[in-house]
Amino acid sequence: NAAAEEGHLEILQWLHSKGISRCTDHGVDGAAKNGHLGVLKWLHKTLKGGCRTAKLYLPIQNGHLEILKWLHQHFTYLFSEIAMDVAAETGRLDVLIWLHENRTEGCSHMAPWHAAEIGHLEMVKWLHEHYSDKFTARALDVAAANGHLDVVQWLH
Repeated sequence: NAAAEEGHLEILQWLHSKGISRCTDHGVDGAAKNGHLGVLKWLHKTLKGGCRTAKLYLPIQNGHLEILKWLHQHFTYLFSEIAMDVAAETGRLDVLIWLHENRTEGCSHMAPWHAAEIGHLEMVKWLHEHYSDKFTARALDVAAANGHLDVVQWLH
């Protein structure tokens, strides 16, 4: 697991050649979280999908769009509206846009709330353009509570 999490593909390959393959979801999640696409591909191919990540939010939080694209191809069932909510919560507009363009789940009312909470005006505007039905008064409240005057002014 540690080798996968740290991206040490050569070590994983050597261990596998010696019959030592103890990959768990923790190792796969760590590789995804840290952006080790080569490790994920190798684990998926070698272990025939026996190891798979259920923690889609980890690569989203860290902005690993290439990991997200790969997961989209191989583990489409992992996606839900929570993916866009997490992208908004962590200020990842590029990920949010990619999800919008490539997935159909959309976001919940939490995405605008998170964007307003962190004061990401560009994201608030983008979400309003594409998901205006998800906005509630709570977005204005959290923007005000967190001192984001520009967001408050735009939402008002």
